[in-house]
Amino acid sequence: MEQLRESGLMETLKPRWWVRAVPFLRRLWVNPVFQRNYKRNRYRGKLRPLAALLVGLGFSTFMTALVTWIGRFEPRDEVFPMLLVCLLIPLGVVFAATYIRLFISCLVSTSRDIQRDVSGAVLSPLQSAPLTDSEIYYGECLPNFVQALEAAEILLLLGAGMAVPLLAVYVLDMWPQPMVLQEWYGLLWGLLIAIWLVVTLVLTMLLVSLASGLYSIWLPIVGGVVAALVHYEIVSGFLRTVPLVLYSLPATRGWCETWIYEHGVFFTHPVFIAVNLLVVVLGCLLTARMGIRAFSRARRPG
Repeated sequence: MEQLRESGLMETLKPRWWVRAVPFLRRLWVNPVFQRNYKRNRYRGKLRPLAALLVGLGFSTFMTALVTWIGRFEPRDEVFPMLLVCLLIPLGVVFAATYIRLFISCLVSTSRDIQRDVSGAVLSPLQSAPLTDSEIYYGECLPNFVQALEAAEILLLLGAGMAVPLLAVYVLDMWPQPMVLQEWYGLLWGLLIAIWLVVTLVLTMLLVSLASGLYSIWLPIVGGVVAALVHYEIVSGFLRTVPLVLYSLPATRGWCETWIYEHGVFFTHPVFIAVNLLVVVLGCLLTARMGIRAFSRARRPG
């Protein structure tokens, strides 16, 4: 422990609420290796969660008032689609740009940090420290992923703030007619699809972080990044084959065609969603196991 204290690895920052709520993240947060890398790459210029919520609420309220005023001479059933387009397009652009930046950060920055620590002999004090191979491996691989989760929290609050006026307009547009059960079902199902997409994107960033750490133990930065991308594409290939397999099986082809006929796309089917999440989770677990073994061999060669 004295070696860790001299290396500046014993200082701990205050965690976010969702870190305290998840046991794995809670254990990861007190990991001295994680704390060192997290503080080194921490971005301090981001929006606060409450500020993101207020920004989304203010922008959505302004656009709602503007579109409602512009479309005051239009039929009522055309105003809501106009508002939906005006809000979802900028929100989608922000989400896509942020996800690409976070994906690259988890991919490239993780490899760069590990190579910097290995070449700078930063890991040498940890060889005799009372830390397991998994603790050191996760501490090296996941700081950028946790920072990506912090950015995702900001985006979700931004989207929640933008959704409040949108839902208010939708409900008031139906007033005084009560919303039928099918309309509430559509809103709930859309929310579940959005949650599934967010969880899938978070798991892909976790997969990329673990894969980058796995290959960067042995390869330089460019080689580790390329190998991690190939690893990611292999897992993504399994995901892309799921609809083909389900559609090709005689037992499942019938309800696949029925779902496509009723909803237009297949990726929203509950079976596909469940299989998709299962494949990504198994990919993350297998990658983590491979990375821990690779780091164990690099830590204790022979």
